[in-house]
Amino acid sequence: FDATGKQLAFNNNGPANDEVFLSGADSYVEFTAAADGVYYIGVSASPNFDTTQAYDPTKPGSGIGRTTGDYTLNVNL
Repeated sequence: FDATGKQLAFNNNGPANDEVFLSGADSYVEFTAAADGVYYIGVSASPNFDTTQAYDPTKPGSGIGRTTGDYTLNVNL
């Protein structure tokens, strides 16, 4: 997301381009910023489409999901 909350990249359970096996529920996102600035990473449960309490990247703890558990987040600068 950019500093205004606009989504710039997204993936829902898609593997990396070089993965031989399907990743199941592991989503891969690769993003290169076009300019210097403030960017945010949002991670949400699945599903997060509840319209009464939808996921909002500008509001911590927002959204409703049924999945829980550990995840790994790798960020390279």
